[in-house]
Amino acid sequence: MKRICALIIAAVLTLCTGCSSDKRSVSDEAFEARTALYTEFTEDQMVVFPDNYAGCYFDDAGKKLVVNIVGDTSEYEFLRENYKCVELRQVEKTLSELEDMVEQLEGEVKEAFPELDYVRGEANEELNCVTIRLDDSVIDDAELMEKLNAKFDGYPLVFKGYHVVHLL
Repeated sequence: MKRICALIIAAVLTLCTGCSSDKRSVSDEAFEARTALYTEFTEDQMVVFPDNYAGCYFDDAGKKLVVNIVGDTSEYEFLRENYKCVELRQVEKTLSELEDMVEQLEGEVKEAFPELDYVRGEANEELNCVTIRLDDSVIDDAELMEKLNAKFDGYPLVFKGYHVVHLL
């Protein structure tokens, strides 16, 4: 049952990955490696990663699974031993830390720039930071982006655009 739940979770995540804007496909080996990762840490039908887990993502056109880790990699070595496509990457912040920072940084951006209509934060596993999504019109405004970047220089965040549909 554990294995089935992990496979379902991995399948759903792969479908979501396939929905990304770059439409890249994932190799069978990389998909199997991610399934093995989720299966290894499934307890009572829930995926529970070790505290040092910092996320994972597909790289190299979907041919590689990159697993971000803070500190000791021993709990993840089984992946490298069984799959050539796995890279264990040392990063600074765990996924839990990033998720905790999302609301705080989103709030700081809203407070510093109340004129922004759309501000949404999310943990960015690939860049190991927080991504703040802003309306594309803000991203296209060089002067405003210069102010945002200056205000949040040194913060573990990046700004990305998002096409917001404004209803009349």
